Amino acid sequence: MSQVLYIDDEPDILELAEIYFLEKGIKIQTAKDAQTALKLFNEKSFPIVISDARMPGMKGTELYQLLRSQHDFQGHFILVSGHYESHETDAVLAGITLVLTKPIDFDELINTVVDLLKA
Repeated sequence: MSQVLYIDDEPDILELAEIYFLEKGIKIQTAKDAQTALKLFNEKSFPIVISDARMPGMKGTELYQLLRSQHDFQGHFILVSGHYESHETDAVLAGITLVLTKPIDFDELINTVVDLLKA
């Protein structure tokens, strides 16, 4: 079973994520958009979800809320953003485990994921 679901509309980022995570022995599944991620959650769950903040069709925070309400997601959600969006409320972000800024430091991200998987 994949331990991490990584959602991003940029194929290059998904490809890099697969390389970095698999090198560390972490099983990863990728999705190009929030709709694909939701379909994957109909088939299985993931303890850690990493999502881009801005994607066509649905923002990462909206995806987080849907996973919580429709799929009873209780895992860790990491939001990756090109810039902090001040209109995101503390209430929405309250359950999000971590917000990282781009460019992504994959070493930092993987270390965080390893720590979360141990917890």
